Amino acid sequence: MEHTKHLWRALLLVLVFTALGRRSHEHGVTLAGVAETAWPFIAGASTGWLLAGVIRLEPMSAPFGAVVVAGGVIIGMLLRQVTGAGTAWSFVLVATLVLTSIASSFSARNGITRVAVRFLAFKAQSLRNRVR
Repeated sequence: MEHTKHLWRALLLVLVFTALGRRSHEHGVTLAGVAETAWPFIAGASTGWLLAGVIRLEPMSAPFGAVVVAGGVIIGMLLRQVTGAGTAWSFVLVATLVLTSIASSFSARNGITRVAVRFLAFKAQSLRNRVR
């Protein structure tokens, strides 16, 4: 269930990114406006998250994140296109970079955590060996 917490954090970051983007483009930061801009990416990233789970990728791994990003960008842009919202190449590029950075921050942190846990386990074993 730890990875579910990461999903909620990632979705929150998508909302923050959306609000910042709307503010910088002077579209107004309203709840309805943010929801209107963010929903395709939330739907796409959530679909990618579910797909990554169905094909049993290790949660928070790089392949898992890649599937989530691909879902967010591909499905998100398709939904924007279908609904008449813009899909300019610069927007696709920025959305891809932001979704990638959000996903990689979670998988990198998870990787760092694994390294730290292994290091601590090694140190604990070293201390046990000294005590014996």
